[in-house]
Formats: sequence, structure tokens, C-alpha cells
Amino acid sequence: MMLSEAQVSLFSNFLDRNKRWASPEDVIKLARFYLHDQLKVLESALEVLDSESRITCFESRHADNITEDANSRRSFWRVPAATSEREPYTCTRGGCDCPRYTELAKNVDENHEPMCKHIIAVYIGTALGLVDVTIMPCHEFVKHLTDAGARRKHNSTK
Repeated sequence: MMLSEAQVSLFSNFLDRNKRWASPEDVIKLARFYLHDQLKVLESALEVLDSESRITCFESRHADNITEDANSRRSFWRVPAATSEREPYTCTRGGCDCPRYTELAKNVDENHEPMCKHIIAVYIGTALGLVDVTIMPCHEFVKHLTDAGARRKHNSTK
């Protein structure tokens, strides 16, 4: 699915873990409002959140700056695949390594941003407090991120 700049801007509020939502129902109502034209993808994202495996956020922080705001942190998320036999997908603020996102990114225009169910699950899961967070030094963060990409590439060639 493709989101407009306005939809992306509104939806990005969900990534602020410091924000407190009135209730989980409010988060779902807002997501339905933001994605009114993409309810099927929203339902698929909610199914990802209902799976037994949880989304994990890996976050890099500089040791001397513990109070960084959400926009200055480096993060990536490991999102469970639909089947347990598959490697989890890696999502960043800039995309996802799933085949659907790759397909969408090929056809993107300047007024829209590609968005897959895994990224939607990250946003909603973060707002609902359903994402496990692992904070690590920069060098460990880079190693985890590159290892995740290497695993995905290796498994896709099998």
C-alpha cells in the first residue's frame, strides 16, 4: 500500500513510546481512520501483532546521551513472518525487507510512501506497548542490523 505524506506524518506519532494513549481502542480507531482506504492491510498488521512471536525493537544509544528523543535514536525492528519457518523481517524507518515492500518501493512516486503490514504492525505495536525493546551500544547495533540483512539474503537464495 502507498500512504500519502499526511498519513505517514500522522501515523509516525505511534512510534513515540513516551506518548500515552487513552486506550488500546483509541489506537485502533486512529489507525482505522488514518488507513481508512487500506483496511485489509491494517487487519493483516493486527494479525502480525496477534501472533505468538513478538516484535523486537533494537535501538542504538550513545552512552553519554541517555535522554535522546525518539527522532534521534537509531532503531530497527524484527517482525515475525506469517509462518514460523521463515526468518523474521527487518524493518527500519525507511522500509522493510519483505517482498511486498520491495515490490511497492519500485512503483513509488514523490507524493506517497510504501508501507507494508510489517511496518504498520511496528507502528501500532509500539503505540500499544507490544514491542520488546533492546537498547545497545552503537557497535552492537550495527552488528545486529548487518547480521539480520545477511541472514535474510542467505535464506532468500536457498
